[in-house]
Amino acid sequence: MPNPFWDFSVDVYGRDGVPPACLALQEDCGVDVNMVLFCCWAGEIGAGHVGLQNIRRALGAINSWHFGVVRGLRTVRNQLKSGFRGFNDDAVQELRKSILKIELDSERMEQDRLANAVSMTPNPDVPSEQKASDAAANLADYFALGANSSHKDRNRHVATILTACFQEVPLTKIDRIVADDFSDG
Repeated sequence: MPNPFWDFSVDVYGRDGVPPACLALQEDCGVDVNMVLFCCWAGEIGAGHVGLQNIRRALGAINSWHFGVVRGLRTVRNQLKSGFRGFNDDAVQELRKSILKIELDSERMEQDRLANAVSMTPNPDVPSEQKASDAAANLADYFALGANSSHKDRNRHVATILTACFQEVPLTKIDRIVADDFSDG
């Protein structure tokens, strides 16, 4: 089934600097990359600042899946990264590749659920700078719900992702938007 959110995520995640920024936020701040991308996508489609209540609704729709399935698969895959003592390394790496495919399928299922968790009305007429500002406000709301917001590189990683999402907005404006919305870090 088509999912514009998934298409957006694949496109953005393929851009320079985005994978390491997303993974750093995941590892250092404890966030769900799918939620980060969801917050950006809501801004990008012109749905505006969706608000804390809708961010909570989105999280409620996916939390059990994310923690029970996605993270579980990621943990197993990462445990196999450097092989497994006493097992054929080629076979272990083949299994790891299979788990990665299943993990990606589970991520897509999470994104399908997120795309339908909150009612949003796209507005393509919203100016790009406003879309970027809305995405940053969405991210700030998400981070306010329990992420490790004090991580020293958080703002830089957020700016990298927003720059990839809103390439037509100058980096200086992205940096200002991030500084305004994430003033506590």
